Amino acid sequence: MRRVVRRAAEEEEEPEDDEETQAAAEDDGDGDEYEEDEDSVVRPGWDGYRTTKAKSGFGADFLKFDDSGEAMLLRFLQAAPFASYRQHWVDRQSGKRSWVCIEENCPLCDAGDTPSFRIAFNILLLSDGKPQNKVWEVGPRLAEQLEAKAKDKRTGPLDRSDMYWAVSRTGKKSKTSYSVDPVKARDLKEDWEIEPLDAKAIKHYQGKMYDHKVIKVPALKQLKEIAAEMLDEEFDDEDDDE
Repeated sequence: MRRVVRRAAEEEEEPEDDEETQAAAEDDGDGDEYEEDEDSVVRPGWDGYRTTKAKSGFGADFLKFDDSGEAMLLRFLQAAPFASYRQHWVDRQSGKRSWVCIEENCPLCDAGDTPSFRIAFNILLLSDGKPQNKVWEVGPRLAEQLEAKAKDKRTGPLDRSDMYWAVSRTGKKSKTSYSVDPVKARDLKEDWEIEPLDAKAIKHYQGKMYDHKVIKVPALKQLKEIAAEMLDEEFDDEDDDE
């Protein structure tokens, strides 16, 4: 497998959410009848399912925004992003899809498509009932906002124990804007009717964090096939044995 070489990228407009490439969050339902055994390789209930999925790299629950502009309450589980990469968005017959750029000798780059810069954070969504581990994938403009807040002694680091975040989104594409406001733990009860998480609970959810394995790097053969489709050329895989 090719190693993705990370490099700085120019600022891009925010792409719209792609439900085909971002796993939708599973609804909490009946089935959590047992306490989860963190040490077991067989885990019951939906919590067990999510933990196993996170450890296996089968996909991730991506944070989704609707068009209402309503704020969601988040908590960062790490001080820094766990992955950064460039991403192509390509219109195909099946719809618009995203593909991680392999950067060196990338067929989609060679076909003229410019990838966008993406950064992924491990966060906990708290305003939608039971806390849920999520991946928050952001573009360069929002990443710069978050980096500034991380470096500000009044709000940083992002995962400090007494800090939560109210996040909302308005607009789409180039007109997308985000509001990211710090919320002190002492204000959660009054403003959000939520109790702050204790150290044990934070450690529990940090044990379910995602890693770089959920960012799938496509095979070169697959990217060549997509590039040929973009250029309206016949794909020849004679020299590819992947």
